[in-house]
Amino acid sequence: MRTVTNSFLLSLAISDLMMAIFCMPFNLIPSLLEDFIFGAAMCKTVAYFMGMSVSISTFSLVAIAIERYSAICNPLKSRAWQTRSHAYKVIAATWVLSVGIMVPYPVFSILMPINKPNNITAHMCRLDWPNSQVEQTWLVF
Repeated sequence: MRTVTNSFLLSLAISDLMMAIFCMPFNLIPSLLEDFIFGAAMCKTVAYFMGMSVSISTFSLVAIAIERYSAICNPLKSRAWQTRSHAYKVIAATWVLSVGIMVPYPVFSILMPINKPNNITAHMCRLDWPNSQVEQTWLVF
C-alpha cells in the first residue's frame, strides 16, 4: 500500500468482498427457492450490508476519480495534499458516511409473507417505508 490509489483500491476491494460474502448468497438462495429462509434478523442485516457495500464502492470510485483527475490535471498541486494520511482520512470518511446513511435499510426492512399456490406461505425481504413521502425523500437523498 505504498500509493494513495492502492489505498483506495484496498477499500474498494474490501467493500466488494463484503458484497460477495454478505449479500450475494443471501440474494441468490431466496431467488432460487422463491422464499427468504434466513429470518427477519438476516433480512435487516443483509439489506444493511448490501446498501453499505454499494455505497462504499461508489464513494471509493469517486475518490479514486478525483485523486486521478487532480494528479493528471494539477500534478504539482496534487502532490501537496495527496498523501497516504489524507487518503486514510477520506477512506474513513467514506466508510463512516456509508454506515450512517444506510441506517434506514435495517429499520424499514421486513419479511413480507407471500401466498404461493397450494396454500404455501413464503417470505421475501423487502423495504417497507412508512409512507410514500419518506420513500421519496430517501430516493432523492
